[in-house]
Amino acid sequence: MKKVTIAILIALLAVGFAFADVNVTFRANTSVVQGLTDTTGGVDLRGTVTQWGPGTNLTNVGGDYWEITIQLAPGDYEYKYGAQVVNPLDGSVTDYWENDIPGAGPVPNRTLTVGSVDMVLDLDFVGVAQGSPHPYFTPSDSIDVLFRVNMGEHPDFDPSSGHVYIVGAFPGPDGADNMWVPDKYALTQEGENSDYWSYQLKLDAANAPYDSTMYRFTLGSWGESEGIYGHGMFPDNENRGISVYGDTTVAWKWWNDSSPAGFEGTDTSAITFTTNMSKAAGNNGFTIGDTLLVKLGYFGSSSELLTDTLTRQGFTFNYATTVEQVPVTFGQRLYYQYYIYKLGQEQREIYFNFDYDGSVPSEAERRFFVINTATVAINDIEDSEVDARRMPIFRNNTKLSKDVTLTLECDIRPAIYQVLAGSTLEDIQSSVTITPAMLAADPDTILKLGVWVNGPMSNNGEGTWQTWGGTLAGDVNRKMYDDGTHGDAVAGDSIFTIVYNMSPDSSSGTVGQEFKFGIGGGDNESGYGLNHIENI
Repeated sequence: MKKVTIAILIALLAVGFAFADVNVTFRANTSVVQGLTDTTGGVDLRGTVTQWGPGTNLTNVGGDYWEITIQLAPGDYEYKYGAQVVNPLDGSVTDYWENDIPGAGPVPNRTLTVGSVDMVLDLDFVGVAQGSPHPYFTPSDSIDVLFRVNMGEHPDFDPSSGHVYIVGAFPGPDGADNMWVPDKYALTQEGENSDYWSYQLKLDAANAPYDSTMYRFTLGSWGESEGIYGHGMFPDNENRGISVYGDTTVAWKWWNDSSPAGFEGTDTSAITFTTNMSKAAGNNGFTIGDTLLVKLGYFGSSSELLTDTLTRQGFTFNYATTVEQVPVTFGQRLYYQYYIYKLGQEQREIYFNFDYDGSVPSEAERRFFVINTATVAINDIEDSEVDARRMPIFRNNTKLSKDVTLTLECDIRPAIYQVLAGSTLEDIQSSVTITPAMLAADPDTILKLGVWVNGPMSNNGEGTWQTWGGTLAGDVNRKMYDDGTHGDAVAGDSIFTIVYNMSPDSSSGTVGQEFKFGIGGGDNESGYGLNHIENI
């Protein structure tokens, strides 16, 4: 009897153990499909592991990565993923089976065998069949990072002729110390008609982790690069930021974080645009014969982005056009911008709207006009550096035709007068802030600190930005002089000078140049988006 009891107990224990549920963790990556981030949709688990339909939602654990842990009894299962994608225009949600998510390929049901112990499954790529090779990375000793950007809301980007690039503080794959060259590291378009572009970066694992590293996207020049301010890892900086500890894919971004904006207006207006191009011509950014365009309707201020060509008025530098029946909302701003078309490329005007009172940097770089009536005249003809209705000017992106000796002078007296009047010159990226108290203690503070130039034009058109603060202050190739040397005409006159030899072969060997001054090496001349753009 004793033997029988033991046998029964053993059998009961075996049966109980065989049917005990275990924890199974599913891990998914959404970098292959389109439209999904932690704020634009969700991912769910479907199949015999749950139910054949939505309802069992994964949690975003950062970037493109999603997870869920459920309890399953040992046995064989089938599963796949689903997704919910939010329409950014109206907030509506579309539910997809995995095969139907934009960007996905054919995905047969995945299979899973659950044993008697807890399991963490290998990473699944949503939209990629189980057992397929890794869609991006080949196993190696390097750290692989995938960056993606959606260009669908950049109204001026033409994928048939334009290219997207990445810049940043990561070591370059070509052995360069960094990637701060705006037209060197090109992204690849993800399909002929896709708005998504991606770049795979390989990093030396021995130098990991790559903490708080800056990067951003460009269209091949500093004048056409992102400016991400007010949020993210570096809210006081124009760059994006990321920390990299191992192989990863970075959740896709809208170019300049500009997602689609809806339009609900029911009004229309006939709008006449008039401007004068004499200043642009005198600045070597425009010649008679260039095509002048106006684009209107940015940021959802009209039903779509409209483009019209301005016509030269007689033999003057005045240009004008009337755009009929523009969809608008009376009492609201219509955002617009001037462009020239020359040598097969569009070039946006250099503009910062000092009347802008919002918090979106990209909006501050566009013109706007409040539309109140069915007929409107907008006259951008003021000869001014700051007036909202000022004449447009343009950066000349053509290559220099020959070597040029460039003398750059900076009169520091306006900065001194500004501080003496009670203003503070805030350093927005390091710690060289100039206060009235400093000049009260020593009126020569600014002169003693000296002046440096930074930006793509500096160091003979090197094409990069030096780190502001002590690093820039230690860079003799960007230091300016007021001692009668290095091209300085008069020692001690508060006009600092530097001479550069610009070449068509340099990284920044174009007619149009970008730069910024810094007292004591600090970023204290102006705010973001207000760099000097000048044509040689």
